[in-house]
Amino acid sequence: MYAQDQFAGFKRFGQIVIGPSFQSLNTVFGIPHRGQHQDWHTNLLTDGFCQIKATFARHHDIQDHDIKGQAGDLAPCIRSVFRLGHAKAFLGQIVTQQAAQARIVVNHKNMRICVHERSIGAVSLRQNLNVIAKLRNIAFWGPMGSWLSRANGVRPSPSEANHIQTTLFATMACIETLCRGVQYSHWRMSFAPDYDGCNAMPREDQVSGDISTQSMWRLLLGAALALCAVRLLVSYSTGLSLHGDEAQYWTWSRTFEFGYYSKPPLIAWVIGAATSLCGDETWCIRAPAALFQTASALVLASAARLWFDNRTALWTGIVWLTVPAVSFSSLIMSTDALLLFFWAGCLWAYGALLRRPSWGAALALAVSFGLGLNAKYAMAYFLVCVLVHLLISAQARQKARIATAHLIAGFGLGACAILPNVWWNKVHGWATVGHTADNVHWQGVVLHFDELGDFLGAQFGVFGPILFVVLLLAIPRSRRACQALSEPVRLLLAFSLPILVIISVQAILSRANANWAATAYPAAAILVTSVLLAQARRRWLLWGSIALHTIVAAGLYGAVLMPGATARALGRDPFQDLSGWDQVANQISDAMQAENLSVLLMDNRMMIASMAYALRDQPEIIIRTWNHDTKIDHHYEMAWLYTSPIDGSRVLLMTPHGTQSIESQFSQVKDLPPIRKMDRVGQVKILELRVLEDPK
Repeated sequence: MYAQDQFAGFKRFGQIVIGPSFQSLNTVFGIPHRGQHQDWHTNLLTDGFCQIKATFARHHDIQDHDIKGQAGDLAPCIRSVFRLGHAKAFLGQIVTQQAAQARIVVNHKNMRICVHERSIGAVSLRQNLNVIAKLRNIAFWGPMGSWLSRANGVRPSPSEANHIQTTLFATMACIETLCRGVQYSHWRMSFAPDYDGCNAMPREDQVSGDISTQSMWRLLLGAALALCAVRLLVSYSTGLSLHGDEAQYWTWSRTFEFGYYSKPPLIAWVIGAATSLCGDETWCIRAPAALFQTASALVLASAARLWFDNRTALWTGIVWLTVPAVSFSSLIMSTDALLLFFWAGCLWAYGALLRRPSWGAALALAVSFGLGLNAKYAMAYFLVCVLVHLLISAQARQKARIATAHLIAGFGLGACAILPNVWWNKVHGWATVGHTADNVHWQGVVLHFDELGDFLGAQFGVFGPILFVVLLLAIPRSRRACQALSEPVRLLLAFSLPILVIISVQAILSRANANWAATAYPAAAILVTSVLLAQARRRWLLWGSIALHTIVAAGLYGAVLMPGATARALGRDPFQDLSGWDQVANQISDAMQAENLSVLLMDNRMMIASMAYALRDQPEIIIRTWNHDTKIDHHYEMAWLYTSPIDGSRVLLMTPHGTQSIESQFSQVKDLPPIRKMDRVGQVKILELRVLEDPK
């Protein structure tokens, strides 16, 4: 049995274990096995990046006819042995030919084989294999030998056969570990003097500085759960109400739809599920944000393990948990928290499919891509990044050809998940499409470089100043530098830079919010973490960045927990729009009871959302909006529009500005005392009240 079908990320010192169910393969190679419980261990050390497609090694029980059936995969490797005198360690298609040096040591006593490998670039096993004589004593001929003869039509000479057995033996030993190879520059290791005693070799964590998979997950889960608990506690303890956008999403969740005016439906579905479990309190509505961001860190760590070691995966997760934008968005319910989780899932699934195609990874890709589209349309950027990756990486194109069916199925099924939302948009006059076009707001060819400066400057706060600088420095600045990039770096750059470029262009042409490039940072977090960990002299930047982000998060959470002290210190109330609405709701309720009214009319989207949440326990009050023109500008103008035949002829109007355009549409207008909404530093917001009767 292949004991590790998926390794704990590539490590500089990896291990393969082939157990008793591989006895048929042992027989084919003539390897004497000693009993039913004898395991065969292969230890490998490499700093290269290999492109092996391990087809036969994935089978749990390979018989002679099974091996023959894999001739289409093995034949190119075998033919290269006869033709060139060496085997390239790639089954199915040979991509590059860079020399590698290997030292293979066999210890017959414990059936352990040690391989010392050093290379840069794609690994291939060439003639410079130094093999101890004991390896030559292993019988090779038998079923595999006759199959080799049939595959090439000629039986090799004894010397060729000896070399074939060596190279194929080494290829089989290296095959699965090198699949996950990662380029490490200028790194060396020396074996213990006793080459026959592989037990003298240092442990994996001693050699590479890596940590075990179990330790990695234990540390990351501990940090993630602790931070998640802190964020949930802050959300529970703060007295701040919902922001207007959060309140709007909450109102959406009251009715199940396949779409809403400005966003796909997933955020409303998630809020609806959360409130059905723990009620309509603010902490319950915001709780999914902290949970999704925590889960994103774990998924990103899993993605990092596809290309790097456990240590990089651990610190990738911690970096993500402490990124300023993540610390902030964990306290508010927004579409970004959902989008980033599913983006991370797509990134993992895409990397897994390129590494080893499987229908499980294809299903994960379909689910992540489909739900991501239903979280935010920005998920479509993922397809752009895939195209860029395939354009800049020949190896990615070769692997994508192998996984074509899986990729098409994953993205195709995922795209089908957005079809109900497309249908909803069609029924509602393409409302979301119109809103998105309004957000883009392209007007002629006027260039706004000031907006570009604002957007790029904001990214230092979104991702963190140190991390964003490292990301910019990681961009290759010459053709030679581009060609020298390792495959993991190519992939991670392809899934970060295009998004920054697209949103930068949008900023120049019109404007761009700081969070519009959020999907660039899951891949960027993996990239900058690997860059900073690669050399000891750079690691202090990583520790300093995490410390800085932790201090920023602590300050943010302290400000949220003590809004009064924060307002006094700043001289203004940054939380003015997140408080005071309960008091306004009480005064509105009293005024409506005194005037015997049931319809509250407003013309401001944020105020409508905030009041709808504040009046959630008073269903007798009907909230309606007024549309000043024929254009639909927000969800409430589409769903809560005032119509006098249905809503009655008497309403209470509340507005923070002049009401002449509304009052002129009614025959009778009665002034009521205004509501004074005061913030924590004494600034007052006047909300005017009018009783309107008999619409014209």
